[in-house]
Amino acid sequence: MGIAKTINSIVVIFCLSIWTLSAQDPYHLIFNTNDGLPSDEVYDIHVDSTGLVWLTTDRGVCTYNGYEFEVFTTQNGLAFNTNFRIIPDAFGRLWFTGYDGSLSYFADGQFHVLALPDSLRQQNKGKWIADIIFSGTEQLTLFYSWNRHDDRNRTYFQYDLQTHQLFARQFSDLPTQRKTGVFEQYKVEGQLRYYFPAKAYLADIQTSLHPNHQLICLLPMFAKKKVDEVKPDTSLIYSIKAGEDDEIISIPEWGNALYRDHRGEIWMCTNDGLWLLDRNNLSRVKARFFSGTKISNVTQDREGNYWVATVNNGIKLVPDFLIRSPQAESGTITTKRLLSLAHLPNFLLFGGEKGYLGYADQNMQVTTLPASLTSTVTHINSNGERAFSSYCYRLEDQQDKVGINDTQLFDRTSFRVVKELEDGHLFIGRDSCKIIIPNAKGDFSSLNNAYTIDLIDQVYSVFEDRQGQLWLGMLSGLYLVRDYKNGRTEKIKHEALDTRINEIRRWQNEYMLIATMGNGLVIKNGDQYTAVTEADGLNSDLINTVYPQNDSVVWVGTNRGLNRLLFKNNTVPTVENIDNIQIADGLPSNFINAINYWSERVWLATNQGLFSFYPDDLTPCRVPPVVELQMARVSNTYAQLIGNQSLPYNQNDLLFRYLGIAFRKPTQVPFYRYSLVEEGQQDTLWEYTNNRSVQFTNLDAGRYTFIVTARNKNNDWAEAVTFPFSIELHFMKTLWFRSLALLTLLAAIYALFSIRSRNLLRREEQKMAIKEASLRTKNAELMALRKQMNPHFVFNALNSIQNYIFKKDVIQANHFLSKFSRLMRDSLQLSKLEYITLQQEMAFLTAYLELEQMRFPDKFNFSFDLEDSITPELICIPSLLLQPLLENAIKHGFKRVKAPGTLLVKIMTHGNECIRIKVIDNGAGIDLLTKPTENKSVEEYQSLGLKIIKDRIELLNDQSGDATRPFSFKIYNRQILSPPEQGTIAELILVKKSV
Repeated sequence: MGIAKTINSIVVIFCLSIWTLSAQDPYHLIFNTNDGLPSDEVYDIHVDSTGLVWLTTDRGVCTYNGYEFEVFTTQNGLAFNTNFRIIPDAFGRLWFTGYDGSLSYFADGQFHVLALPDSLRQQNKGKWIADIIFSGTEQLTLFYSWNRHDDRNRTYFQYDLQTHQLFARQFSDLPTQRKTGVFEQYKVEGQLRYYFPAKAYLADIQTSLHPNHQLICLLPMFAKKKVDEVKPDTSLIYSIKAGEDDEIISIPEWGNALYRDHRGEIWMCTNDGLWLLDRNNLSRVKARFFSGTKISNVTQDREGNYWVATVNNGIKLVPDFLIRSPQAESGTITTKRLLSLAHLPNFLLFGGEKGYLGYADQNMQVTTLPASLTSTVTHINSNGERAFSSYCYRLEDQQDKVGINDTQLFDRTSFRVVKELEDGHLFIGRDSCKIIIPNAKGDFSSLNNAYTIDLIDQVYSVFEDRQGQLWLGMLSGLYLVRDYKNGRTEKIKHEALDTRINEIRRWQNEYMLIATMGNGLVIKNGDQYTAVTEADGLNSDLINTVYPQNDSVVWVGTNRGLNRLLFKNNTVPTVENIDNIQIADGLPSNFINAINYWSERVWLATNQGLFSFYPDDLTPCRVPPVVELQMARVSNTYAQLIGNQSLPYNQNDLLFRYLGIAFRKPTQVPFYRYSLVEEGQQDTLWEYTNNRSVQFTNLDAGRYTFIVTARNKNNDWAEAVTFPFSIELHFMKTLWFRSLALLTLLAAIYALFSIRSRNLLRREEQKMAIKEASLRTKNAELMALRKQMNPHFVFNALNSIQNYIFKKDVIQANHFLSKFSRLMRDSLQLSKLEYITLQQEMAFLTAYLELEQMRFPDKFNFSFDLEDSITPELICIPSLLLQPLLENAIKHGFKRVKAPGTLLVKIMTHGNECIRIKVIDNGAGIDLLTKPTENKSVEEYQSLGLKIIKDRIELLNDQSGDATRPFSFKIYNRQILSPPEQGTIAELILVKKSV
């Protein structure tokens, strides 16, 4: 068959069918200049591997990350602001073709301008680069745009980025014979290259792989001069099949681009909307969307969303084209709020607000029933053959239409619930909380023979079980009517059912599915009730409707979207998976009022009208977002995003900014989660947020890892992005500083200790020197005091000798002189010693007392009383200390006593270290000694010997260094004793020393 004949035969059929296949535009978002686009004139659209959306406009290139648009112009490195094509290569670069013939590319986070040879720019002046074929990183094959006046044998160019060599090639040089398959190979400059056949033949075309390895090419009409039967300004679809003749199909609309989506569907972008072609018959257009809009390109992102670029209306984000609305007779589908669904064999029935009642056929055509209704159609019930609406209209399937019987109305009263029971009775729930059951088989225009059940509140749903019992879903819970004839009801007591019951359905012949307002979906299995709630994955516990598709799939409609529950085929059904379908997935509304399954499609009555889809086509997005750590700001500076970065101790305030690109974000839970894990921490403590940045302040020194990730609306988490870093210790907390500080402290302590020790030693030396000097002084004083006795005693002794001489008693004088000389010799020897034995002291005192007795005959008697425990030859006492006491007693005590006096020297121990020595006399007493006379003062009466003893005692105490001052001396009158006695006692306590 010739090309012209083929086209003629196809065009007739194509033109007849294409205009009747317009469909309601799917739910979509529109982005334009109000949202940040630099222009509403968008030429091309591309989604990179991270999910970032790239757009070319007449006012720059821009990106969209799900939050905001970022615009790039010549100030950012572009060669020209108006760019048409976005062409990715295999090396991560994005190429942008400028309107002025320039070429820019984006790599390594910035734009670069490719400086093309001037000869190339001049040769193709007024043209722009329409396509690029890449061979490695440095070889480019450039195809320029052309117009209908260009010769068919036009030129393409090969350019080497390294050598800057340019080669012009003619299309006529390419081989014309196509190999088996969709690729054609030929050699260029010794390199084996592969091109699409049509792409190698014509440049200004776009291609898409077709099922069964077909190649489809979209090319302008004037590209095929042989096909002159087709009018100008139309397009051709050029289908190339392996081993078969080419097929050329004319389309009465200019085609801008072809795109094959993830499901293999083929889309054509035209100046009159986006067309969906039948992939098995390219001459047939299955549906057309966005009529009247010039569509420049379309693509899908990782999540399956469609991005539609328009030349005058910005871009459109379409979550899915599968959820569609049927076409009304007027050419537009109603968007009224629909509340009820039911189906007959050939039609789907629906009802909604303001009495709207209608049906849809299998061709997605909608017909409105001409019923005179005013109130909302809240309920439609069908037994498979006929149906009743909430007005008690009886609806019947008449194969080509739905018939309506409006002759048996109850004064056109609207009821909340209408259900035909197994016995033919009609169950009617009034808003007045009465339930009436007339005989539906007969005339029920009146209420004769009706059964009335009094209820406490409104009824929303009724279910008849196999035993004929009625289960009523009411405002206050679930009620059971075992026999409607007696009108008694009983409430089912269960905490999950203590709320409004919106709908009850039978499932698997033995279970009841109960939709509650606030407690999720309740499954009744005998006397057991199991609740499926938000905690299990439902998008809301406010269930409006429930519909079982089969034994393993149950659809649940809520105020937050649609849920598909997949059950395991166990003895007791258990939920295996819950899919959430919401506006982000293409639903026109999240408020689902009713669900029905008919004609292999799921139908939804929503607040935005009627919609349907094939359940097998509705695949929930399981693609997690792509998360990127954009920035780490450290103490008002910007840190490079490198691993194991070490920060000074004073840069411990960190701000992390991150981005997760997803267009189907969760709406009920936070999108991001992050954690700052310190080294050694066992568990990851997640924080959940919708913020795109987080700040940590005053972090302690240590090693940390910042972790961030994001999830899609089905709770699939992306691979976490990590940023390890460490914060150094404050230099005062480092080991070297602490060691140095410790050494410095020890050195300082040592220095202070040394200085103090030296000072103390110096002070001690000074004290010792002073003490030694003092001791030397005191010793000198003691020696002087000891020696003071000699002149005094010598004077008295010489007086005695003189008296003997005066008396001419030569014998006594010689005897006295002999004893005196011996005593003086002992005195001179002993006075040089600090300590002498007690035996020496007693011998010296005995000699002294004997001389005194010679001086004063019959004046006194003396004796020594020595304690038995004292060994005089082993104990040392200060030398010559007692002689002044004896002298004082003889000279002053016995001076006025006529009878011979008694002098006793008593020596005893005093503790372990001392001895006590008492000199006791029975003389005149100390008071008489101190009484002044007419010619002498008290001071003159004081004995010089007593003063010497007191001074020696003070010096001995000072010399001992004992704070208790163990040496003591006192003298007192014996009259103070009890009983009183005559005389004086002089008492000494001396520290004894061993020999």
